[in-house]
Parts: sequence; structure tokens; C-alpha cells
Amino acid sequence: MAKSLTTKERAKALERINVMVLDGDSRMLEIERNVLRGVGFTHVFMARDGEEGLRIMAKHDISLVITDWNMHPMDGIEFIKHVRGRTESPHCYVPIILLTAQADPVDVIVARDSGITEFVVKPFTVSALVDRIVAVINNPRSFILAPTFRGHDRRRRSEKVGDGVEKRQRKQPKPW
Repeated sequence: MAKSLTTKERAKALERINVMVLDGDSRMLEIERNVLRGVGFTHVFMARDGEEGLRIMAKHDISLVITDWNMHPMDGIEFIKHVRGRTESPHCYVPIILLTAQADPVDVIVARDSGITEFVVKPFTVSALVDRIVAVINNPRSFILAPTFRGHDRRRRSEKVGDGVEKRQRKQPKPW
């Protein structure tokens, strides 16, 4: 059994992680930043849309992205597809949590198929967001490169699928 981290060890680990939050609503950006800082992240970058997010990613090594769907001119899904589509970029593999009010079943499927790592519905609780962040950090899933999908493995259980022939390329996520 792994020992749990002390508060000091956790703070030291979180201060190394660069998190970027994208949201078109400046009040939500502030709330999300305050939540992340309250948890212990010290490097929180903020963007009002996907284009600004891409500019930040070009300048900084981002380890975790939390994005809303509804932004202009580039929305969250377009942003995710752009990030996932550039496999030569180190950011292609970054964990992405979609934090959105769009939670109809069809929206969840579109989001999942765009390559998100986790999904959180607005209005959100701090514990719901922190649970997803902890899941991304403590239980990283393999990254899938397939002709029609690029993103973290959508399966939560490890079970044999189909005829047992793996048709996808797997890349292990970078360690935190």
C-alpha cells in the first residue's frame, strides 16, 4: 500500500504542475482559479477561448487543461480537436477535463469522442472537480492513436475487447 503524502509533499508536487483553465466567462475563470489554488496548484494559466489557450500552450509546458465548451471564437471542442490532432506536439497527450453545462447524452458523446480525459458538469462542486483531477493524476490512462480517435482510453475497465487483436497504438502518459 502506498503511503499518503503529507501536506508539504502534496504542495511540493502540485506546485510543479502547470494547469490551464479556459472559460469564456471571466467570473467562472476566477472561481476555477480560486478552487485550483485552494487545492494547492500555484501555476494556473487562464484563457477566455481556445485561440488564447493555444497561444499559452505554445509558450508554456501545460500539464493539465480544464476547459469549458462554450467559448468564442474557438470553443472547447474545437480546441480539444486541435490539441489532439497535432501528434508531433507534446501537448497532444495532455489530460483535458471538460467542465461544461452541456450535459445532454449527445453532448457527452461528442465530448468523449473529441478526446477529453474527464467530464465535469456545471454547476460543479469542488469535490467533483478535485475527484477528476486526482483521477487524472493518480490513475493515468493510456493514450490512444487511432484513425478516428485520439485521446485517453475511454474504457475504465481493463477487459479484452473483440477478437483480442489490438488495432490502436497505445502511448503511456508522461509521469507527473
